[in-house]
Amino acid sequence: MTAPGGNSKIGQDAAYQLAGPLGLITGVSGFNKFGRARDVDTTDDPATIWPGSDGAPVVGNSLYTYSASAEAHYIASTDAGDTTQTVTVQGLDADWNVQTIEVSLNGQTRVRIGSTETFIRVFRASSDAALAGTVHVGVGTYTSGSPDSANDVRAVIVQGSDQTEQAAYSIPDGYSGLLTGYHLSLNRISGSTTAQVTVTLRVREFGETAFKVKATLNLRAADVDGSRLYDPHLVIPAKADIELRVDEVSANDVDITGEFDLWLVQDGAL
Repeated sequence: MTAPGGNSKIGQDAAYQLAGPLGLITGVSGFNKFGRARDVDTTDDPATIWPGSDGAPVVGNSLYTYSASAEAHYIASTDAGDTTQTVTVQGLDADWNVQTIEVSLNGQTRVRIGSTETFIRVFRASSDAALAGTVHVGVGTYTSGSPDSANDVRAVIVQGSDQTEQAAYSIPDGYSGLLTGYHLSLNRISGSTTAQVTVTLRVREFGETAFKVKATLNLRAADVDGSRLYDPHLVIPAKADIELRVDEVSANDVDITGEFDLWLVQDGAL
């Protein structure tokens, strides 16, 4: 397919970069995934850049837990007053196709997301109105609005954010991901100016168990930002999992954000 302006190469034509994210090019879309871990300690690493290490009221593992098979998912808030908000949940269904479902909250009582639908992955959730509590999307049983097991948590909306913040994503079936780059920001770290955080970009391809390192970036307290751009882009196959991971911190109380950008290109679109 020829991009606007007569250039068929993604990333080299400004009109293409505008049209893709707007959905004006069939089979091509732009995607940004961002996350934040507000409190990573030396006992928490390795930790996905998501709220799993934040501590109460968040329930979750420092290292994000992926479902092994498609399951029914539920949602609830830690605040009983969250009953008027509608949350849009995005992920992949049992066939690894994109699935988006809206669900109304019922306070601390868990609500099934959809009627018969299941998810193999959940990568985003956002509320249409401000939340009083912290919202968890997960599987299994809940108590007081939170999953009973940290292993059952698949997404968290931290109170005050009204949207998930997890630097993890999975490529839908029938698509390839073209990762254009990633950015990290070290918001806080205790200790001296030589304190260090090591972050890796990792990819696990479908059928494999290992998250392979694709890039490593070290941040020090005196160097609070870091980025990498890919030219040519990093190609990620269908049904692969991607995440930004804090491999090691040399001090406690690390608050770090991370994001990556990619094109999703449907098979045969280009």
